[in-house]
Amino acid sequence: MSDEVIPWSQAPQEAGDRPKVLKMMAKQINKDLSADLIPESALNGLQDANDLLNYVNDFLIIVQREQPGRMAELFYRVDIPEQHVAQVFAQERPEKIIQHLSALLIHREAQKVFSRLKYGNI
Repeated sequence: MSDEVIPWSQAPQEAGDRPKVLKMMAKQINKDLSADLIPESALNGLQDANDLLNYVNDFLIIVQREQPGRMAELFYRVDIPEQHVAQVFAQERPEKIIQHLSALLIHREAQKVFSRLKYGNI
């Protein structure tokens, strides 16, 4: 799993370069999850989707271990349809669930950033 989790083909022309978009996505992730998940010092060093996946995977592993009831709330706040999350739990092997949930989260955050870039000046 790598850059395919970010639908780059859907990126508007206004998106500019990928590091800029990755930085915007990281800030959106931090906002939506109400966490300093991706430290400010790391924002300028983001190179691809794997960088975001690593942060989100680590975060979700901790949440699943320490506050499993919070998982549904996080996906609600990011605005991931409940049926998409349920589908991951139903179809994936247990060791792959967090990776696929992380990919869903990053994909949704990319859509938000792309929409903001495309329609933000209207």
